[in-house]
Amino acid sequence: MPFRAATTRSSALGMTLILLFAAACGKPAQQLKKVVRAARVRVPQIAATVVTQRTTLQPSNRTTVSTIVIGPDAARATDETGQWRLFDLKENRVAFVNDFAKTFRYESLQSLRDRYDDAADEPVSDKIPRAEFASTPERRVILGVAATRSIVKLGGYQREIWFGSHPLIPPQLFELMQASRAPSPDAAMTKRVDDALFDVRGFPLAEHSELPYANAKIIVDREVVSIDRKNVQATLLEIPADYREVKPARPVARPKPVAPPAAPAPEPPVMTITNPPATTSSVAAPAETTTQAEPKKPVEGKKPAATVMKASEKKAPEKKAPAKRKAPAKKKTTTTKKTSQSTWRTSPSRFVTPSRSKNSSNGIAILRESPKNSLNCPTSIVCPFFCDIASRAVAIVVRCT
Repeated sequence: MPFRAATTRSSALGMTLILLFAAACGKPAQQLKKVVRAARVRVPQIAATVVTQRTTLQPSNRTTVSTIVIGPDAARATDETGQWRLFDLKENRVAFVNDFAKTFRYESLQSLRDRYDDAADEPVSDKIPRAEFASTPERRVILGVAATRSIVKLGGYQREIWFGSHPLIPPQLFELMQASRAPSPDAAMTKRVDDALFDVRGFPLAEHSELPYANAKIIVDREVVSIDRKNVQATLLEIPADYREVKPARPVARPKPVAPPAAPAPEPPVMTITNPPATTSSVAAPAETTTQAEPKKPVEGKKPAATVMKASEKKAPEKKAPAKRKAPAKKKTTTTKKTSQSTWRTSPSRFVTPSRSKNSSNGIAILRESPKNSLNCPTSIVCPFFCDIASRAVAIVVRCT
């Protein structure tokens, strides 16, 4: 890290100056070693928990080692340089430190989770699959701690995480680390997984991820190798005093879709009933018109009160006119015109010429008794010329007889 490199260079320069000064004064080497030891002891140190993680990437067979330093009130990952995060365990917030601009800013855990929620509200098609998170009852012991297996799936991608609660690791550390990462463009697809990881109380002690790629499979294995108590430099968990604090940029509030106004409730239909005038022997009552909102249903168990009328007020019974019977409706008959067809031919007329038979001398006698024309009348299937054909056929028949 830059500030650590600067500290190392300054200490080396100081040791060089001390050696030159000692050489000029002619002091022995033993006294120089005492001075160097005293300079090292003066660097403030604190007791902290150091979590060592080992990550292996296949098929490239690449292995990296990283550490997480956890102090009494703060923690940080040592593999982040230039721009790094300092997790404030006491105030439950994260400090984003920039060594290049020498600035830092604080953001609370709630604001970080709100940022994820805003990113997850982006519209995504229903045809795109969503990542799924599931906890299983499988357990195993890792570094003396019982860990529970959880699975994350999205298409061909699968991630297996073993969560465990170690007494030296704060329970809210993983939530701060997860929420302080920048939301991905696919936050809407991974919303269920993000919400589940935020609610986990524990630390991932082992992970196994698989992703098919072309004809190979990318495999990432990460596990916690050791959890030890060590003395580290206090400056490792502190923000330099000459850094300037900046305020976090406020997220731009996106307009929420306005719901359409609710349709007004339909008014009940108004029914108009007109009573025809009653025909009496003496006085005819005028017609009455009443307006009702809705017909009321009769209440069961209650009978309408009977009205008692005096003998003088009773009306004479009305004579009903005999009902006239309606004549039965005539059934409509549909007639279809049939097109006349005939088998008479218009032309040509067939004639038979008598001749002597080659095989029998008596066969010619049949033709001598019949006329020269054939007994078969000409036929036709042409309808428009039916009349002409019929008259011609009659003439032929007459002539034949």
